[in-house]
Amino acid sequence: MTSRNLLSAAVAGIILTACAYPMPRSDATDRCNGPECTLTTTVTLKETGGCVIEVNIPTLHVQRGSGNVIFWDFALAGSAPAEFPDDGIVFKDPAAPFNCQKIENGKRFKCNNTHKAGEWDYTINAVSRGTRCEAYDPAIVNN
Repeated sequence: MTSRNLLSAAVAGIILTACAYPMPRSDATDRCNGPECTLTTTVTLKETGGCVIEVNIPTLHVQRGSGNVIFWDFALAGSAPAEFPDDGIVFKDPAAPFNCQKIENGKRFKCNNTHKAGEWDYTINAVSRGTRCEAYDPAIVNN
């Protein structure tokens, strides 16, 4: 193989690798710098039945002095009709510094954050068309 062919193959490989790498979402920041932060939850119906939950920020970083209240809303477009049950947001550690409740008849969920430092894993639960969706497990990092 000539040097020219080898160089062409290497360049093509680099370009294909760069094109295959997933791009980060440009519509959401992973930082919460204000007194309130809102996460957007999307519910997708599966062809085989049931539903899947996603959130636009899988790991939210909350700066000290900000993010006193965190809200979860359902996406207005591209989401199946859904609601949060009473256990819509559940932190895995019972000592997590969050006091949570569903609001607006399950259309939103709200957690008050007392800012104990650490990474706090939680579960999002939702119901769509009478069926409980597969749980989704993101995190909040209090800095």
